[in-house]
Amino acid sequence: LATFLKDSGLLAKFNLPESYLDLLIIYDKGGLPAVQKAAKDRGLINSKNEIVASLSLTNSDAMAQVISDLNKLGVTTYPPLSSIGQLEIGIPLDVLAQYQTPGTLIQYLTTITHVNNVAGVYPPVTRAPTGAANVPYYSGKGPLTIGALAWQKAGFTGKGVKVGVLDMGFGGIKKLMNGKDLPKTIQSNSTISDLSAQSETHGTDCAQIVHGAAPDAELYVAFFDDNASWSDAVKYLLDNKVQIITYSIGSSVGPRDGTFGESVTLNKIVKQSGVLWLVAAGNEALDHTTFKYNDSAGDGQHHFDSSNDSLPFVAFDPHTTVVMNWNGSWKGSEKDEYDFSILDKDGNEVATGAEPVKGRKNDYPFQLTTFSATPGDTYYMVIRKAHAGADNTIDIFINNGELPKWARVPGHSVTVPADASGAFTVGATIFTKDTIEPYSSQGPTSDNRVKPDITAPDNEVLPDVPDGFAGTSGATPLVAGAAALVLQAYPNLTAAEVKAYLITNAKDLGAKGADSVFGAGRLRLPDPSTINSDQGPDTNPTAV
Repeated sequence: LATFLKDSGLLAKFNLPESYLDLLIIYDKGGLPAVQKAAKDRGLINSKNEIVASLSLTNSDAMAQVISDLNKLGVTTYPPLSSIGQLEIGIPLDVLAQYQTPGTLIQYLTTITHVNNVAGVYPPVTRAPTGAANVPYYSGKGPLTIGALAWQKAGFTGKGVKVGVLDMGFGGIKKLMNGKDLPKTIQSNSTISDLSAQSETHGTDCAQIVHGAAPDAELYVAFFDDNASWSDAVKYLLDNKVQIITYSIGSSVGPRDGTFGESVTLNKIVKQSGVLWLVAAGNEALDHTTFKYNDSAGDGQHHFDSSNDSLPFVAFDPHTTVVMNWNGSWKGSEKDEYDFSILDKDGNEVATGAEPVKGRKNDYPFQLTTFSATPGDTYYMVIRKAHAGADNTIDIFINNGELPKWARVPGHSVTVPADASGAFTVGATIFTKDTIEPYSSQGPTSDNRVKPDITAPDNEVLPDVPDGFAGTSGATPLVAGAAALVLQAYPNLTAAEVKAYLITNAKDLGAKGADSVFGAGRLRLPDPSTINSDQGPDTNPTAV
């Protein structure tokens, strides 16, 4: 149906993205509950039970009128996150429930997409917690490894330092606020009870890692689930004057050169506020590949080599996201289009990434899809060039999956906004071996800057994660906790100076000096006897 609508031109007339059209098919089969589940799995629904989307406008000056027209249709509107001429919207499920057939529903949706001065509609760029499949390497003791316990015994516990945890879920946080696992008092942008009732626990785990390293730091937790609430959550942390933000969320969509999406906003905030913003590098080293499009057989699809005309991968999660970027215009108005299909082991198509790209203002050089996968099964990605002036360089991420060894390209796998120049980007090391975690995303960025900036141990054992909190998600808040200790010891340091202190004292691993696997090396605080708050920090890297 999607192929027919696209080829016939009807999809363009509807002005609806293909991924939303798929929701209509789901609606026809299972009604509104099925749509709600599918939208949630794909990141298309927020905590207010709204289907979310982004609109681009033909005339930015018409923003107020567009908002008024959308509000009359029952659509919630949110301020633009960063890009001029773009508007975030939410369509309440209660409003959608008024339409009892796919025909009436599509008529309502097309009315939204044809509001005067709306140029196009597209799904929000996906982002997800940068956790990894738990691997039982050890029972983690990160604070001991990095020297934080020695600092705590010397009286440096993060007291007086405000640390913000920006995340997409704080489930179970209330029961852990016992003074041991988490502070008895935590400030938040929502009620603790509401946060605790959430199913996602990723932010709770990050907060525990910070607390383990800096037990007396003041914790501020900020929940978000879409672009609009992300902006509000960041504002909450800045309004409360946090000195450190730890952020273990990332997106594979973008050129990854610091010029797209959250990276742009992060750079502006860091420059204006002086906050130290730590970002997880991502866990995509085993699921990233890049290549130049090659239709050597002349059959209309990419061929990796003479024996591989598709890209096999193993899914690790029931919800697997496939992202395909290519080198095009990340400022919009992209004209080239590449599409892909996902096939199961029997050759059946289970998902596609084939949004029309025609040079419109809201057209960017990427395709993505999230589909229901069977963990452990192998799937196959087939790539085709719909239209392009030349053979582009293709860049693929299989989030929650793993590529075969022959296809893996660990380099340039750092995600957004870990690619931002203003981000203090963190990779993950294996505790017992002081070597890189195999999945830890690697640099350099697309514009050839070294990332990550530093690495730290992950897989800390927590009360709610007995197998260990794996991934760069676990490493990043450990660096945030260490930064809180440094700020207590040297309260006059700027964010840049704290970063320099941690980098200077890191244990160099891999190639000598900074490299795009370990950054400056593994986080290591110097012996606390070197601390001299009156004279300023000692940058001599003396190990604990």
